[in-house]
Amino acid sequence: MANAISVGIDLGTSTCEVAYWDSVARRIRNVSFGGEGGPIVPSAVWFDRARGRTVVGDQAYAMRVPKHREVVLNIKRQMGTDYRFALGGREYTPAEISGEILRYLKAEAERFTDGEVKQAVITVPAKFDTLAREHTEEAARIAGLETLMLLPEPVAALIGYESVAQDPEREYVAMVYDFGGGTFDCSVVHARGRQYRVLSKAGVHRLGGAQIDERIADQLIRPKVLHAGFDLASEEEWALKIRAKILEVAEAAKKSLSDESRRSVVAVLPHLVAPGRPPQTVRVEITQEDLQKTIADLLRVANEQMALALENAGISRAELDMVVLVGGSTRLPAIREAVRQFMGEKAFDGRDGGVRKVLADANPDLVVSRGAARVATSYDLRDERIELVDILLDTVYLRVPGSLTQFRPLFARGTEIEQAKRTLRLQWPRGDTVAVDLYEGEKDGAPGAKYVGTLKLGPASVPKGTPVELTIQYRTDRALPEVTARVRKTGTPIRATVEYEQHSVQASGSARLQVTPELDLVFCIDTTGSMVHGDHLEKLRHCCTRFVNALAESDLDLRLAAISFGDRAGGERETVYSFTPDPRLFITRVGSLNENDGGDERESALDALAVALRLPFREGDTRHHIVLVTDAPPHRPEKGSLEQLVSQLAAHNIRVDVVGPFCQEYDTVVAGTGGRLYNIDDELDQLFADLEESIGHASSGTEGA
Repeated sequence: MANAISVGIDLGTSTCEVAYWDSVARRIRNVSFGGEGGPIVPSAVWFDRARGRTVVGDQAYAMRVPKHREVVLNIKRQMGTDYRFALGGREYTPAEISGEILRYLKAEAERFTDGEVKQAVITVPAKFDTLAREHTEEAARIAGLETLMLLPEPVAALIGYESVAQDPEREYVAMVYDFGGGTFDCSVVHARGRQYRVLSKAGVHRLGGAQIDERIADQLIRPKVLHAGFDLASEEEWALKIRAKILEVAEAAKKSLSDESRRSVVAVLPHLVAPGRPPQTVRVEITQEDLQKTIADLLRVANEQMALALENAGISRAELDMVVLVGGSTRLPAIREAVRQFMGEKAFDGRDGGVRKVLADANPDLVVSRGAARVATSYDLRDERIELVDILLDTVYLRVPGSLTQFRPLFARGTEIEQAKRTLRLQWPRGDTVAVDLYEGEKDGAPGAKYVGTLKLGPASVPKGTPVELTIQYRTDRALPEVTARVRKTGTPIRATVEYEQHSVQASGSARLQVTPELDLVFCIDTTGSMVHGDHLEKLRHCCTRFVNALAESDLDLRLAAISFGDRAGGERETVYSFTPDPRLFITRVGSLNENDGGDERESALDALAVALRLPFREGDTRHHIVLVTDAPPHRPEKGSLEQLVSQLAAHNIRVDVVGPFCQEYDTVVAGTGGRLYNIDDELDQLFADLEESIGHASSGTEGA
């Protein structure tokens, strides 16, 4: 290797990019992957069991259908969780899988530059919590990389924009609108010279280009394929290939419609094959208007996050100097139009002090990695370093030693990280060690907080009752806080570490507690005549019985409720059975639901959701879930609007899955609550399979509380 270089890495949900300083060309360049390949590589890992090898990138992505049990996609979504990918008797953690991606990126960067890559600035979403950041650092260690800094993606984007970077002394306030492959981030940043101060963070997990692809696939292409006679509910290989092809074509259509001059595109699925029928080609014309209508509610959610970011930053739209668009999906005219409407008619061409209000780079996929590379270069060249003033995403709590339920706030959400330093005084207990648990949470109280790690002091020969000082300090360039401890009177240091105790918490330094996960689950069931005569209701009852029996051995703390509904306009009111922990009672209630008259015309489904919203859901970190089952589209709610109902559901952290016909109202509900829309005719079994899988993950992945 000729020389050592540091790189900037955009470790994305769906794709990755690497950039570095080319000392010959005197500019930032992106690494091209696979020889003559492009600068963007899929975040895909294939654990090839047949050959005993691990493959990353395009080749792994190409095997996502034929070897779907061996391929991992979108692992970034699992960072900071207890998720495990099981294969061949072994389990892989998110950090290990991401480590394989980083190992590949490191090797490709060394091949492309003919240099030795030992250090990297790695970008992370603005809303990554401490554990997700720690997993990222662990992944880098696995790959043999030293992490120079975990750089928030919004800040990296600002640094990466050539038009901004060319004037390093300029002062401005920017909103970064990052519509990535799998997440949406929105941050307000104040920049002055080389200092970048994060004022606020907002965003939504699972809102990105992948969700746009799914919308195009499910709402615009899939119905045409179903109409052509293909049974996409099958789990046979041919159906898996067709479903994968639909997503592939949907993504291609999205990219084609990113060109504003194209008013429409024809999505072609050639030679679709199913048993017992000749190959068939399906063509679907998709217009810009079709796409805009299909994703309108997603963009409304993004705009709501923009408003929230401004509110938390304490500034108005008029005080923004610019909005910076990041992520490949921001090429879409629909997204730019949504931003234009939010910022005003002259957002793209109006000038305020010589500054365009909206900046849209020609390569929004690459701007984050380029910004990271600029920061990495400042380390290599010993240039004046970037000063990052970041803020805590969540409030940090300590669990009171000796108690399993009492929590004490340590640092408030929004505190500048470099100011998050505190020294605590405690009396050394009996024994040679002390353990104190650390939590993070968004809410004004600890019940919904997430266990981060345990501060461990000792072993040390300290007499009981000796006053000890424990200092906790966060750093911008590291995930976990630094901890130090000393005997107060003598200054004698005591060994202090932060460790993650998976699936357990510490109590009084030694006791362990396994916390049972909790779920409140409500079924809102249409009991009109068409549901009865079409056998939907009977099948639902059978599925509920099987589902409850399957959970008999689970350690999940589950409460079940049921609500039946019909058409309020016809005098059919809801029957409500509130939460019960008794699964047999729940099955009895579902079996005795009143059956109403009527057909598959519009029903009062949204009013049933409003009734469910008033049920006594448990507080804290209990998961809240509603399943709506109907064969009819809904009436407008009697009180308020659909948007208000969805907002209330989301505010209460209630996920809603709908098993019903495809319509805009239900799509708005599931999109706004993080749920999914299942087809009433062929996907009821899939709903329950997904529920069982989700509950299985929760039961096996409990966190300390």
